[in-house]
Amino acid sequence: LLHPQLEDIIRHIRVRGMIAGMITNGYLLTKARIEALNDAGLEHLQISIDNVKPDDVSKKSLKVLDQKLKLLAQHAVFQANINSVLGSAVRNPEDALTVARRAIELGFTSTVGVLHDHEGQLKPLSPQQQEIFGTIMSLSKTSYSRFNRHQKDVAQGVSRDWRCRAGSR
Repeated sequence: LLHPQLEDIIRHIRVRGMIAGMITNGYLLTKARIEALNDAGLEHLQISIDNVKPDDVSKKSLKVLDQKLKLLAQHAVFQANINSVLGSAVRNPEDALTVARRAIELGFTSTVGVLHDHEGQLKPLSPQQQEIFGTIMSLSKTSYSRFNRHQKDVAQGVSRDWRCRAGSR
């Protein structure tokens, strides 16, 4: 949302018949910006929300972003997905379910991401986190951004022969 020619880029993508989607923290969403994204032809937007209330780990909270979500629900013609998170660094796993339920309530799709540990390794979710994961996965219809089999394997700690370097930084 910081790019000064974002809408032009989206139009350029759409004129060529490609899918135009973006991931944002949502902080800069306003009614005018959402309408400009509609006019440009944006098809999909995702916001990841890390918790219900901001803490020292993340400020991307439902409390901070709920007004932006309401604006999206009222004005967006593109599909919006709200992604909550579970994993080793998440202090309150129940927050992911609260975020997912709010997304559904507002008419969005909801996904859940599994976070890496501080060394970039995926750890199986705890039994509580796996229960929350399953509940969230059952709340919403599928979307193109859901890779269910792989994600379920990650949540259950199925071994993979790779390492996510981004998660280790």
